[in-house]
Formats: sequence, structure tokens, C-alpha cells
Amino acid sequence: MEAENHIPKRIADLRTMAGITQTELARRMDMSPSLIHYWETGHRKPSAEHLREIARHVGVSLDYLLKEKVQPTFQYRSKPVGEDVAADEITKMQIDASAQIEYIDEVFRLAEQPMPTFLHWSEFTFPACVQLCRQYRQLLGLNRRVTLAELKQSMAEQGIFVFEWDLPDNISGMSYRGALTAVFINRLHQPTRRLFTLAHELAHVLFHLGRDKEETGSVSVIGNNQDPQEKEANAFASELLMPLEDVKTIVNRYGERLLDPILMECIARQFNVSRDAIFYRLTQLKLCNWKEHHARFASPFEKGTPGNLRVTDITEQVPPIVTENALCLHLSDQASMERLGDWFFTGTTTVEDHLKKLGQIRIQ
Repeated sequence: MEAENHIPKRIADLRTMAGITQTELARRMDMSPSLIHYWETGHRKPSAEHLREIARHVGVSLDYLLKEKVQPTFQYRSKPVGEDVAADEITKMQIDASAQIEYIDEVFRLAEQPMPTFLHWSEFTFPACVQLCRQYRQLLGLNRRVTLAELKQSMAEQGIFVFEWDLPDNISGMSYRGALTAVFINRLHQPTRRLFTLAHELAHVLFHLGRDKEETGSVSVIGNNQDPQEKEANAFASELLMPLEDVKTIVNRYGERLLDPILMECIARQFNVSRDAIFYRLTQLKLCNWKEHHARFASPFEKGTPGNLRVTDITEQVPPIVTENALCLHLSDQASMERLGDWFFTGTTTVEDHLKKLGQIRIQ
């Protein structure tokens, strides 16, 4: 265990991140608020059982509580808390993502494997957007029509960890770049939206994150088109998935008929994106505006409901390289089922089911 002189500050930092006051934590633990104060100032030392209880109330594992730093943090590009999403859901998401990044480091360190590193950086300018997309389409080995599975695999091959998590509905994705690079996208969204989100987060990784030590992580909020970096990320994602040359060919072919909802849906499917993404592309070309969108296509987003776990399908939601190293540690008795559950942000039942499926594959 690490030296314990950091634990008072660690308790205070995690409690603050979770949005819980000393009084509220004391109420939940059925004790005096002054005792919480003494723990956080170092005048008294919490027992091992108290530390487990604190970890449970702030929403982290005991292992994560005992670590020395609350890192990394994620910056929001607009206010993420709306009428449908509670502030504690947003905070819990940030804590979980921070913990996941530390868990990746832990898995690779224990497995004695080199950490995959993403090495590419670029400066973004709007005039250079088309050329940048050509460059990175070639680097990633992408087809002209990109699919979600293809982009996930290509990013993984370049050293980016891609997770699909259950997230609050108005959060489309998160990205982080530091000693390692990770992207989280909302599994509860439709595949077409997840593909655009993944391309959008790739732009943040390429152009915006990791250069300034104060800005290593970002969260993308649905409907936020005003932030300059969000505009850049949207432009890059649009060009990567819907190349300007191809869109102009379609515009020349169909003209004003493009605004027909059925035709636009067909074109969206051709590019593996949503109808909203196609409409956004046409607004970039000044062929329509968002007032027309609301008049013609207004419809509510399909919403999913996050469960108690971030991950319910390890194969689909966790990067294979993380899974493989973690399972090797389990098979060599260096990680328990409970530890795998922590690393994968899921329950032991899900881990057991995953292991059973692997056993069936080997038998067959």
C-alpha cells in the first residue's frame, strides 16, 4: 500500500468530486460530521472498514481511493447538466472514467506489457480539413465508407483505447490523452451516432488534448455547436465520414430533392451516419439551415437508460487488448474475479459469463 499521508486529501478530493458534503457523508455513515472533518485534516485515521464505506459512498473502489492522486480530470465544453440528467450522474461518470484510465495503467503494469502509445498530433485549420482527413484516413487504413467496427479497430491499432459505456443520454462521448489515450462513447446511442461521436473524439485527441497539462480530457455534450474546438471536431468528423467530394456529387445529382426525408435517410445509410449528420453536412455547405431541420425532421432523440454498470458486454464494450491482459492476470492468480469486475466496470456475473463464452469457443 502507498504511504498513507495522502489519504486525508484523497478522501476530501473524492468526496468533493462526488458532490457530497461532509455533513451528508456523515449522515450516510451514521456518524458525526466532525469525525469526517478530522479524517480529512489528518487529525484522526479512518479504519479499513471506514475506508471501504467511504469508497462505496463516493462511488469508487477501495483500491482507487487509496491511490495518491485524483487523475485525470475531464473538462466540459458546455454545461452538461440538463433537466433530464442529475449532477451526480455526470460527476460519477467523470470519476469512473478517471478510474478506468488508472486501471488500464495497472493492468499493463502488472502484466509487464508495454503501454500502447498514440504518437500523432496535428494543427487544425478549416482550409486544411479535407487534406487532414485524407492523411488520417490513409494512416488509419480506412475505407471510403467508414463503419463503426472499422474505426474502433483502426484506432486500437494506433494505440487508442476505445470503450463503449452506458452514459447519461446528453453525453455523447469523452476523450483523454496523457500517458495513454482513451475514448469513451455512449453505447446507448444508435450505431450511426456512435460512429460520428468516435470520429469527433478522434479529432479532440488529434488536435486539442495533451499539449496543455491542464487539458488532458474533454467531454462532448450533445447540441453544443458553439465552442470553437467542438466546431473543429464536428468539421473533421463530417469530412472523415462524408468526404466533401462525395457530398458535392450527391448534391449535383439530387439538388433540392435532398431535403426529402426519405431520400436523406437513404443517403445517410450510404455513409453509415444519421440523417442529422447529413443535414449538418449540408448546413456546412450553406445548402440549408437548422430552421429547416426543425420544420422538416423534428423528432425526439431515442433515449437509452443507463443501468447500474458501465459495461454489460465485455466483448463489445472493452478494448480486446485490455481484456486479454486482464484475463492473463486472472489465470495466473494475480487478479481475482472481483478485481476483473473493477477493471471492466461490470459485475462478477458478467465476468463469469464472459469466461464461460470463451470456454465454449475453445471447446468448439
